Amino acid sequence: MNFKPTKNRIALVSNEVLETHRYKLGLNAQKLLIGLAQSIDHTIDLFPEMQVDIHGLWEYLGITHREDRYTLVRDALFEITKNPLQIVVSEKKWSSIPWMSVKYDESESRYVRIKFHEDAKPYLLKLNEYTKIKGLYVVKLNSAYATWLYPILKMVQTKYHGRHEISIQRLKEYTFTDNPKENPAYNTNRNSNNNFLKRVLGIVWNTKKQEFEIVENSPLWEINEKTDITVAVDIVKERQKYVAVSFHVVSKYTDEQKAIQEKTGIKNSYVNEIPKEGLQAQTRIPLTTVYALAKAQNTTVAELCERLGYILKDGYAVKKMTKEQYEKMQKAKEKEESKRGFRQMTIEEAIRNMAKK
Repeated sequence: MNFKPTKNRIALVSNEVLETHRYKLGLNAQKLLIGLAQSIDHTIDLFPEMQVDIHGLWEYLGITHREDRYTLVRDALFEITKNPLQIVVSEKKWSSIPWMSVKYDESESRYVRIKFHEDAKPYLLKLNEYTKIKGLYVVKLNSAYATWLYPILKMVQTKYHGRHEISIQRLKEYTFTDNPKENPAYNTNRNSNNNFLKRVLGIVWNTKKQEFEIVENSPLWEINEKTDITVAVDIVKERQKYVAVSFHVVSKYTDEQKAIQEKTGIKNSYVNEIPKEGLQAQTRIPLTTVYALAKAQNTTVAELCERLGYILKDGYAVKKMTKEQYEKMQKAKEKEESKRGFRQMTIEEAIRNMAKK
């Protein structure tokens, strides 16, 4: 079977693999495994041998013009074969499942021969629950942590309707930072969980805003910037210790949607970029607050924002407005602030104000 992974195809990834088990792959290997999973025909109980054009693998990874492109593909495929799926049921019950076998000889053909292992069928082919992962968004990511977290967050969006709490210990297992000897700063240090949140996920406490935020160039920031989802976080604390992360995940307005609007002649007349600093809560509301309101009204975040005239951007719901409306609001705000000191609205006030509009 000839196959060529593309950025526009979708792979089905087992929720059991994402939620219960784990595997450790580097950046290119993770991208290739998801790309090759696009080839699986879920209507038949069979893993046929694939003939994959090596030029297609270069194109998929975006390395066509690199001199080391052969080496990068070889190393990524070898990495997949050397790092099996780890099934750990308990301390006394565990196993490893190999992903595939690979073979390439350019003197014979420019196609790489790849065959998924029969033992991997329950985790690649016979799926009861799965998450759809589009190659386009995986290949954009430049951090191994981001490529591991993105499928998990997509699962949160679909299986858990956009909101799910994951323990910090499990997040360490997902990111292979749970070994005390290899990563003492994340496991045995007094501030181990704080270190993990900051250095691995990119979550820090903003003392000025009195809220947790995702820092620039971190894995979660990269997912927000480059993929089809927006992620916001809350940190769960027990006995003065951070123990879990509550993720809030929603779809964003993607380039694909923009292309559809342009094709159909529908133009977006709203302001695309609204400054974050110095805005009142009715203009920019944290995603976690929007979730609380949506839950109270028994609706989805997307439906609520559409009804109230908000768009989702960078972990916030931002009021849609034309350039003229925005300038008018700014002038009114400046006039009001000149009369009295600026005061940030409380969450309760923001919810009440949002519901009125």
